[in-house]
Amino acid sequence: SMKDRYHVGVLNAQQKILKLHGSLSMVNPEGKHLPLQEQLVPGVLLWTAGLFFLSWLFFSLHIALASSHRGRTAMHFLVAGVLLLKGCVLILWWLDCLQVSRTGSDSILGQVGWQLLE
Repeated sequence: SMKDRYHVGVLNAQQKILKLHGSLSMVNPEGKHLPLQEQLVPGVLLWTAGLFFLSWLFFSLHIALASSHRGRTAMHFLVAGVLLLKGCVLILWWLDCLQVSRTGSDSILGQVGWQLLE
């Protein structure tokens, strides 16, 4: 797309023959590769995953400490499983964001992994 295209100009004021070689990289400060609008996403993902794991822990303790087996249904275990799975998905997404931030690209396994589970 046009917004992802940049132009680099070289001014040869003395009009001599030039041989250019090298590489050009566009990186945010401190070597971060995430777009500016996504700089805070990894922290949000980590905090949200922590909240899901904490919710799973409290919910599981509540189920485990229920006074009777009649109080526990398959729906309770399904809800606990969903909370745990969502926490794991957010951790995978966080790891993928960290890799993109460090290297500028994500792995197919990392990107597809959390998207399949979501």
